[in-house]
Amino acid sequence: MGEDQGVDWSLVTDDLKGALAVLRPTYDRSGGADGFVSVELAPALAHDTQASVAAARALHRRLAEPNLLVKIPATAEGVRTIREATAEGLSINVTLLFGLDRYEQVIEAHLQGLEAHDGDLSAVHSVASFFVSRVDTEVDRRLEAIGTPAALALRGRAALAQAKLAYRLFRDRFSGPRWQALAARGARVQGPLWASTSTKNPAYAETLYVDGLIGPDTITTLPEAIIAAFEDHGTLATTITDGVQDAEATLERLAEVGIDLGQVAGLLEDEGVAEGGPRSPAPTTDCCRCCRPERIGVRGMSASTLDPPGAVQPTAPAQPALAGPDQGAYPPIADYALLSDCHSAALVSRDGSIDWCCFHRFDARPVFARLLDWSGGGHFRIAPPGPNPGRHLGHSLRS
Repeated sequence: MGEDQGVDWSLVTDDLKGALAVLRPTYDRSGGADGFVSVELAPALAHDTQASVAAARALHRRLAEPNLLVKIPATAEGVRTIREATAEGLSINVTLLFGLDRYEQVIEAHLQGLEAHDGDLSAVHSVASFFVSRVDTEVDRRLEAIGTPAALALRGRAALAQAKLAYRLFRDRFSGPRWQALAARGARVQGPLWASTSTKNPAYAETLYVDGLIGPDTITTLPEAIIAAFEDHGTLATTITDGVQDAEATLERLAEVGIDLGQVAGLLEDEGVAEGGPRSPAPTTDCCRCCRPERIGVRGMSASTLDPPGAVQPTAPAQPALAGPDQGAYPPIADYALLSDCHSAALVSRDGSIDWCCFHRFDARPVFARLLDWSGGGHFRIAPPGPNPGRHLGHSLRS
């Protein structure tokens, strides 16, 4: 997240400081191997190298804890960000990795950054978050569209195969004379982190993406349901190096039936950035756990503590909004309370009904511009851009 992105940073930094403090003993006991807390930059920075480096630098200076990782998406511009941030000695979590070509670029950027850093390399930490199940979801969709027996036989196999080859690439690049020279200066490996490990297809075993990816220097992110399933019937063994030749054959067969994994990775990367990173399915009213109600002022739009820095607010009482052909008439803001925990929100009317629910994040100024009609006299209307405006709209509002 970026400080200029409209987040209430007093809440964000308090939460981060608390999490960092809770996990600091783990970090210390493990010698810097565990106990990290990650915070992501605003999606708007995904294609801006200099702004991303500046934001990562500011976060590390603000929080000043060795167990902080700043998430940087592995876009083309993000690869340059990784190199520059690592060269400054900043610890990062590379996120939104979906393909082997980009992963190789990320490793190279990390190594170049370490080589350029003239400080203590033992204090520079990094992981590379490789997303797993989302690859199968997209590849399976394409295989089913192809529909041939050869294509259908490959469903549910792309993600594990690619991850196993990614681990082989990791082992190859973090060995040999180049890496040994960095390790002699205290450098730590940039371990693969397996993300998106819950199966999306109910026909697949719950622990499919866990059982097959266990090995040294790896990290796995696990939802609670998958933890319980693994404890019940998972396989605890080193499996990441098993079946590598089969994995190579699987990728060859995917190409033969017409699957371009590079194109799949590019699509998933674009979707991940557009969504602000991976997240659960769109929430419903049940997900609003509102920790801090705020009453939004009417007429002059008195500022609430959630107002984004730099948002344009009327300085004089505004006139009532005029309904036009493309604008419905909505109740005044005074009839609603905005309840938000800075991750989701709801507009709740006086009768207790929820008229609009669950904007995922408040990290961009246009969110409030869309939510509140600042120039319309204290009325609100929502008109999100993009192909899926209904995604963020309650049934009683219209754009």
